[in-house]
Amino acid sequence: MRKIMGNPTDGAVLQFAEAARPGSIKSLNDKYQRVFSIPFNSKNKWVLTLYKTPDTEKIDGSYWLLMKGASDILLPHCSSYWSCTKNSIQPLDIEVRKMLSEIQENMSRNAQRVIILCERQYTPTQQFGTNAFSDKIQSQGVADLTLIGLFGIIDPPRKEAAATVASCRRAGAKFFMVTGNAAPDTFETIVQRRECTTSRSSTGTDSSSFSQTSLLLEGPSISQLTDEDWDFVCGYQEIVFGRTMPDQKLRIVNELRARDYVVAVTGDGVNDAPALRAADVGVAVVTGSDVTLEAADLILMDKFDSIIDAIHLGRLVFQNLQKVISYLLPAGSWSEIWPVLLNVFFGVPLPLSSFLMIIICVFTDLFCSLSLIMEQEEFELLDLPPRNHKKDHLINLKVYIQSYLFMGVMQTVCAHSMFFFYYWRHAGIPASALFFAFEKYSDGFYGYTEDELTQFNVVGQSVYFVCLVILQWGNILSVRNKRLTILQADPIRKKRRNPWLLASMVISLSIAIFVTEEPGIQRIFETGSVPLEFWFLPIPLAFGVLFADELRKLAVRVWPKGPIARLAW
Repeated sequence: MRKIMGNPTDGAVLQFAEAARPGSIKSLNDKYQRVFSIPFNSKNKWVLTLYKTPDTEKIDGSYWLLMKGASDILLPHCSSYWSCTKNSIQPLDIEVRKMLSEIQENMSRNAQRVIILCERQYTPTQQFGTNAFSDKIQSQGVADLTLIGLFGIIDPPRKEAAATVASCRRAGAKFFMVTGNAAPDTFETIVQRRECTTSRSSTGTDSSSFSQTSLLLEGPSISQLTDEDWDFVCGYQEIVFGRTMPDQKLRIVNELRARDYVVAVTGDGVNDAPALRAADVGVAVVTGSDVTLEAADLILMDKFDSIIDAIHLGRLVFQNLQKVISYLLPAGSWSEIWPVLLNVFFGVPLPLSSFLMIIICVFTDLFCSLSLIMEQEEFELLDLPPRNHKKDHLINLKVYIQSYLFMGVMQTVCAHSMFFFYYWRHAGIPASALFFAFEKYSDGFYGYTEDELTQFNVVGQSVYFVCLVILQWGNILSVRNKRLTILQADPIRKKRRNPWLLASMVISLSIAIFVTEEPGIQRIFETGSVPLEFWFLPIPLAFGVLFADELRKLAVRVWPKGPIARLAW
């Protein structure tokens, strides 16, 4: 079978003609010369071509006019039909029209799109190529047509269509179908075969039937809907819009968006371009027109179920970005501002230098946060309801509470404890003496010279820094699971394995060792060698941070409606 490029409807008719009379297409093209045509458009819903025949110039100057289009549009303009049994043209009376209507209904119920072919002899009275000629042929040419036959064209559903629709519904997305098919029976059968609708169809106005019925709307009805009608229509879970025009597709998108729906539209034709551009996400099929591809935000390359992959990955990226932010805030923000506040308002020698703050933000936290991007889903993301794009932001109050008032407070208290413990253990200076020291922290303070006090402060800052780096290990092991325990989803076993996380922890520790122990760095940026015990003391504290968050998750699971659960991010 020859490969068809171009309009699929024309391709179907061409293949049928070639199968019925092999080799006839070329001979007909050689015999008849096309002199004029009006291409298909969504308003007329027909194609008109005018052919010059061998007898055109010899006899009466008439041309062979052929039309192909929607049955409900062209059939009223037919006054006769070609009878293959009588091999002649017969008048199209009421009885024949009734028979044709039954044939059309049977085709529609079998999900066939009905196209009819018509002909007539046409003698132009205006000059070719003028506007008058074009207007005249559209008014006089589309009349007294002879019906040649009816075509039933089936567009078989993709194998993955039904599963894709089911997955969309599972993800909480409403799945509407917008089609140009004329007969309600046709598009109802089509969507049922694709499982776009799962319940009986309805054109009623009983709002109690939203979840039990599917709504079928035709193009002429769409234009008459009021704002109250649209509020009612949007309550349905399953809607099929039939016989739609490009402006009606655009209105459907705008009405849904006006009611706070996030709208994604797929399409491939030029007529779909306005709706694609107006939608929140326009998805064009790769085989679509250039205009459609230009109007779209995304291009569907191969399978329709790629849309489900996009929804899944979008939700996964959103959750992982939340985890990255929740990981970065405790050490990179909260635990860095408190040393400054204690220094400015309480006279404590600065517990963390600006250089070490930069190292945390730019290096040690960077690699660990990147590893969180590689996290797999914690639970089935498609089972979650869609986010409210006006309320469910990437950063919200719950994230701040988790990052600042829970993790941040624990890390700040632990890091300052290590700082004060170092002063007491290695300088003999208690924490109480460091508060409100201000200018007293100078030559002679507790019998130390100014250089010795500076060195104590430099090493104390490095102790605070190392403690934060190690505490972030407990934070990252906690933040990668919002609800599951570390025993259910550790980074080592296969289901949630994340080798990048363990590697990033090693890298962050290596950077901390380099920054505090390298003599050149110590000399230029005033860091100090951290005593050995302060490399190990933060490790149980990191486990303590992890354990505290595990207790929080346990409380959320045990009391899902309790105050802790309501504040859980």
